[in-house]
Amino acid sequence: MPVRNRQHDVVQLVEHLLSQLTVAGIGEAEVVVVDDGSHDQTRERLHDLQTTRSRLRVLRHDRPRGMESAGQTGLERATGKIVLICEDEHPVLTEDLRRLLEIAKDETVVAARTESKVRPPSAPLMRRLRSWGTQADTQFESRDAEATEPAVQYSSLQLIRRPHLKTLASPAGHHFQLSSESAKSLSVMT
Repeated sequence: MPVRNRQHDVVQLVEHLLSQLTVAGIGEAEVVVVDDGSHDQTRERLHDLQTTRSRLRVLRHDRPRGMESAGQTGLERATGKIVLICEDEHPVLTEDLRRLLEIAKDETVVAARTESKVRPPSAPLMRRLRSWGTQADTQFESRDAEATEPAVQYSSLQLIRRPHLKTLASPAGHHFQLSSESAKSLSVMT
């Protein structure tokens, strides 16, 4: 998880990620947070949190290098065979995590990515939902304070299978051919 200058909510972000991992059934996972050269109290907040969370490892860039670089540092220093990388500082959505864990069951997958954007449904979809007798006009509202997920405008998560990555980077790696596919979905939160 890359972070920079998040002193006011870094503890909440990390705690949310830890709880989402537990909900997804991988509560023993290592969590690596890379502080990308924060100039505020983020470093101290992470240090305090690390003393109470044995699964948490904190790494730090001395100067800001960018979120992508922080993700790369986390990938290089993580010890697991499967590494999940937050592409940004938004909270991880349970549905994104579950999708990647389902994809990870296919051991041929080298890498995968989920991306969630909270936006209103299209007009044709709304018309179709109304034609089926739903109250779609009133059901697609912004999330309220009782929601189980935090309000998120954008979130993305990557999965990297480290052993496959090493194989592809080896001298014999050019013999492998990769394929790609994409899928979009609309989730209904109850």
